[in-house]
Amino acid sequence: MTRAIPITLLFLFNWFILYLVLQLVPLLGVHSAARNYIVGVLAFIILCGLVFLMGSPFGQGLLRLLSGARKPIARETGKIEPIIATIQEKAFADLKSPPLPIKLMILDDPLPTAFSTGKETLVLSRGLYETANDNELAAVIAHECAHLRSGDSHHLGIALGVSLPSLIVIMISSAVARFATAMIAGHNGKEEGTIMSLLSFILLGFAGFFGAVAKAGNWLLNLITLFVGRQQEFEADRFAVQLGYGAGLLSFLDKIRNLEFGKATGIFDRLYATHPAIMLRIGKIEQLLNN
Repeated sequence: MTRAIPITLLFLFNWFILYLVLQLVPLLGVHSAARNYIVGVLAFIILCGLVFLMGSPFGQGLLRLLSGARKPIARETGKIEPIIATIQEKAFADLKSPPLPIKLMILDDPLPTAFSTGKETLVLSRGLYETANDNELAAVIAHECAHLRSGDSHHLGIALGVSLPSLIVIMISSAVARFATAMIAGHNGKEEGTIMSLLSFILLGFAGFFGAVAKAGNWLLNLITLFVGRQQEFEADRFAVQLGYGAGLLSFLDKIRNLEFGKATGIFDRLYATHPAIMLRIGKIEQLLNN
C-alpha cells in the first residue's frame, strides 16, 4: 500500500499539469463544460499510455539504456549468474517465492554499487563484484532481488514515465522564460517595441506560472518518493537476512561504511538521500541477526 502512494500522487499531479496545459489548446466549436471533460479525459489517457509504455518491453529497454550499464561478458555471467540462481532457489524453498526472470547488466564503475531497474534488470558495478567476496556479493544481490520481487524498481520506472509531463513543462517553461527575458531586454527603451515587450511579459508570466507549479509539485513529490524508498531499503535488507545472507550483508556494509565520510549531512542532504545512513542499516541488520 505504501508503495502505491508516491505513484498515485505523481499520477494525480501530472494529470493536473496536463489538464492546465491542454486548456491552452483551442477546441473550436466545443462547449466549455464539454471542453473541461474532454481535456480531463485526454490527460488521463495520456498518463495511462505512459504507464503502459514504461511497463512494455520498449520501456524496460529504455530504463536499461538510461542506467548506463552494458551486457555482461562470459567471465561475468559465469561468476554472477550461479549466485543469482542459488538465491532464487533459496527464496522458493524458504519463502515459497517463485523464481523471477532477471536480466543481468554490468556498470563499469569502480565504486561498489548495485541497483535494480524496471521489472527484471539487475545492475552490478565492476567495483562491486571485484571487491566483494562471494558471501557479500550474494547478500547484495539478494537485497536487489527483494526490490525486483516487491516491485520497487518497477514502480520507480513507472514514476519516471508518469513524471514526464511535468518535467517537459519545466524544460519548456525555462526555455520560454529565457526567450521572453531576452526579448524584453532587447526592446527595453524602444518605442516601437512596446507591443513586443508587453507580449513578452505575458509570455514570461505564463512560463513562470507553469514552471513554478511544476517545480514545486515535483520537489514535494520527490521528497515523498525518497522517503518511501528509504523504508524499502530496510525491507530489502530484511529479505536478505531471511534468506540467510545477513552476515554477508553486514560484512559488505562494514566494508563500505567509510565511503559516507566527506558527504554533506545537513537536513536537506538527509531528505534527498536515496538510502538510509549505512550505520542505521547496520544497526537494523544486527537487531535482526540477534533476534
